[in-house]
Amino acid sequence: MKTNEFADALSKCAALAPAGATPLIQLAELFASSPSPTVSATVTRLAKAMLTPATVGPTVGEALTVIAPMHEFVRLYGKPSLAKDLDSVTVLLQRFSPAGMRTFVDEAIAALRKPTTRPKPMPKEDVVQRHLRQLQQTLGNDPAFRVAYDELDHDPEVGALEIADLAKRFTEQTAKSRPAALKKIWARHHKLMSFKAKSESRDGRSAA
Repeated sequence: MKTNEFADALSKCAALAPAGATPLIQLAELFASSPSPTVSATVTRLAKAMLTPATVGPTVGEALTVIAPMHEFVRLYGKPSLAKDLDSVTVLLQRFSPAGMRTFVDEAIAALRKPTTRPKPMPKEDVVQRHLRQLQQTLGNDPAFRVAYDELDHDPEVGALEIADLAKRFTEQTAKSRPAALKKIWARHHKLMSFKAKSESRDGRSAA
């Protein structure tokens, strides 16, 4: 179920039960604030968030006693999706029974608003530098370059990030795949060897 639909259902239940409206309104606030698209995704994030709400004011356990009758009614007469999400939310709330309901909601909202993007993966610099140095030092020396190239091709530490970065530094060209990167690396050496061969051929003719 979508979080906004779940929050709306809680708000409507709160309007029907004014005596126990506060916990439902607070819970609706929590799900209305969630950036996750579904109740399931929100519960999963909160279960991993390592929340430590303080025991202040009415507790989550007390809120559960208010939510229980609504939960039972929905289970018997409501939408299956709403009943299923109430089940998962109840299980989550039971973990925080001693905590204050208000502090739990505030801490949960803060946790949900934290960015979830992971840092961009980076190539292993030492691996890139090692192979770059070998390629540069052997460039133009065909037997030595072939050895360096073969070591690069078979090095298990050279992943997609490393080979792409290495090709960019060695050839100043971007490669979209490992085969393309290796091809560009070899092409630079081959071009130099062809130039040397032509130069030596011209020098030989000139000497004759």
